[in-house]
Amino acid sequence: MSGRTPVAFIIGSFRYGGAERDLLELLRRLDPSRYEFHVFYLERDGDLLPEIERTGAALRALGISNLTSISGIKAVMRARVYLREHKVRVLQGFGVYGSLYAAVIASGVPGLRVISYEFTPVPPPLLRARLFQPWYYRRADVIVGNSDAVLEAVAARRGVNGKRLVKIYNGVDTSVYTPDAGSGPASFPGVPSGVPLVGAVGRLNPIKGHTYLVAAWPHVVAKVPEARLLLVGPARTADRERLEEQARGTGCADRIHFLGQRRDVPGILPHLDLVALPSLTEGFSNVIIEAGAAGRPVVATRVGGNPEAIVEGETGLLVPARDPEALAGAIISLLRDPAKRARMGEAARRRVVSLYSVDRMIEGYDRLYSSLVQDAV
Repeated sequence: MSGRTPVAFIIGSFRYGGAERDLLELLRRLDPSRYEFHVFYLERDGDLLPEIERTGAALRALGISNLTSISGIKAVMRARVYLREHKVRVLQGFGVYGSLYAAVIASGVPGLRVISYEFTPVPPPLLRARLFQPWYYRRADVIVGNSDAVLEAVAARRGVNGKRLVKIYNGVDTSVYTPDAGSGPASFPGVPSGVPLVGAVGRLNPIKGHTYLVAAWPHVVAKVPEARLLLVGPARTADRERLEEQARGTGCADRIHFLGQRRDVPGILPHLDLVALPSLTEGFSNVIIEAGAAGRPVVATRVGGNPEAIVEGETGLLVPARDPEALAGAIISLLRDPAKRARMGEAARRRVVSLYSVDRMIEGYDRLYSSLVQDAV
């Protein structure tokens, strides 16, 4: 096939999240001499929008709020016309609704190859989403998961029988996330210099388990009184207020700092002594590999893809989910052992460079897109 291969994506918005960041890296790094990119979105909103726009990808509103409405049907027809006019060869949907809409639209575009991208082992929370998931699985040519845990969960669901399952780990830019990225002074308002720092990086959503980390903190302070907990990430007002109220009830609220969303995470991580990830479920955590690239060990819950990303006792520690005392014990053990933290951080950096670089992720998608186009010839 001569010329560039047109590839299209469907995503909800451009808010800061794992799928959105993966899309940004694909648009930035896949060879523009070989690929032409189109992005359908449900909402033209989010902090990543300016960076997405700078990639030069063609952005187009999908315009679907209800597939069974007249406006929804018209939006599907417009998308089909657009894909045919631009000779799009591959359509990738991110998440439940992105994958559903990709399957619906593709059914009217002959020869279009469809990818469903899954990033969590947990079934959709809404019943209607669980009901239509088997349908879009059957329509997909490939289902991509970002960990063995995700693909194992997907393989057990209806509609997957005989489908091609492909694992592509998330990737981190190891030239941006480095142990030296925090060489400048730290900017943590209200945090004294020189104290042990534990950070949790990510949106303050209940599924991320921050309530168990806050519950663990009095146990940590009882053994390491000067230690500070930094919660870095965006939050809905109700979620932040709930955690702030919980923190006030611990008796050590002055040692728990809510830093909000920060765009300087590569510079924050090297200032931390370790990173905590108390999630209740994970597909494959970007935070783990970002921390590893920055040379920092991670204490994480033993859920989803976390045991794939962390070598227990070598690059970090794994604890049961929903167990504040176990979480505190692991944090304390590392805070008390600087030499062990250093060894783990160095091992984590080596492992991320070897297995989880953004270049490896891009190579995986490049191979996948090429194989799908060749299969269709």
